[in-house]
Amino acid sequence: LREMLAKYEEVELLIKIGEYQHGADPRADLAIAQSDDIRAFLRQGTHEPSDLEGAIAQLKGIAGQ
Repeated sequence: LREMLAKYEEVELLIKIGEYQHGADPRADLAIAQSDDIRAFLRQGTHEPSDLEGAIAQLKGIAGQ
């Protein structure tokens, strides 16, 4: 997850200016594809309970495992 966030940040400017070429970096492509899911996971509210098994399953889903 940390690697995907870092990779997304690495190419974020290219994405914003329309210069990122899909397929140029498979890891960046995955990070871009999963960016909304990653942000949604990290934005969980303080009053939104989450059990450990559910959180692990969600992280594995984001990571493609």
